[in-house]
Amino acid sequence: MTRVSVLIDNYDYERFLGRAIDSALAQTHPDVEVVVVDDGSKDGSVEVARSYGDRVTVVTKPNGGQGSAVNEGFLHCTGEVVVVLDADDELRPEAAAKAVTAMGEGVAKVHWRLEAVDEDGAPLGHLRPGAGTPLASGSVREEVLRSGYYSSPAMSGNAYPRWVLERLLPMPAESFRISADSYLIALAGLLGDVVAVDEPLTAYRIHGSNGWRADTLTADRLRLWVTHDIARQDAVTALARELGLPVAADLGLGDPASVRARLASLRADGAHHPVASDTRLGLLRAGLRTTLADRSAGAKQRAFLSAWLVAVGLAPRPVSWPATEWFYVPARRPKLRRAVTSR
Repeated sequence: MTRVSVLIDNYDYERFLGRAIDSALAQTHPDVEVVVVDDGSKDGSVEVARSYGDRVTVVTKPNGGQGSAVNEGFLHCTGEVVVVLDADDELRPEAAAKAVTAMGEGVAKVHWRLEAVDEDGAPLGHLRPGAGTPLASGSVREEVLRSGYYSSPAMSGNAYPRWVLERLLPMPAESFRISADSYLIALAGLLGDVVAVDEPLTAYRIHGSNGWRADTLTADRLRLWVTHDIARQDAVTALARELGLPVAADLGLGDPASVRARLASLRADGAHHPVASDTRLGLLRAGLRTTLADRSAGAKQRAFLSAWLVAVGLAPRPVSWPATEWFYVPARRPKLRRAVTSR
């Protein structure tokens, strides 16, 4: 029997953690272990986790960010398949069983869609990635070597065979204090095939304190996103070279999302932008090229993103900055943006 480890990474999510643990314990797969790593929470998270007794392995550590929590938690996992579940999300009961069924020789990752839910768990009526966006399947190696990424759900929608995590961990903890999933997702794509289970097997909770979400936007925050992308791209480049694979010189210019962040950062504060060689026109050209070539996006989404790139790249700051805030700050997103980005 294949054992599945559900590794729950937690920081100050006392109000959600119990539901995440319950969802892991409710898996229909007969051999599931649950490991909770608390990353120095200041709330009552540890007490919540310990209330489950010997049904849950509880690991506590000083705060070091999500990457360090995944690194530490994996040391306590014994499963042949590992699902890393964010503490504010919930697995559907059949998630582990379907992940095991989909695993096979040469498979480096199994992934599935996320169903967006509100703080109370009520469905919000859309999936991530959107229902019209194809999930990557098969070999994604060429895409990773070209752009450093591929179409994938966030952390809680992925399962990895043990050998992949043994190869990739520990990750650089300081570089991946948040969004550690991007490191695992991208690098796994170089090690083997990806299998898609095209249904929602995780409830992805949308609330006011999700990792990348913000109520305000600053140039510092944009720089953080850019430097995070660069760290991921550097990790991809290092692994590709170790494997003897040819990799693009600037992976960020092949990734539409990375180009958007770089353009926004450059316009927000060019003097402190992390990539000295970037220019507005160069990023605009790269953004339009990669966006229009992105077959994972629908025609409306590509048109919307292209218009946004032009506004941010060419318009004066009184126009470009509101357009940037509108795109990146959830509170400023009207229903139109969710409509076009979910297709």
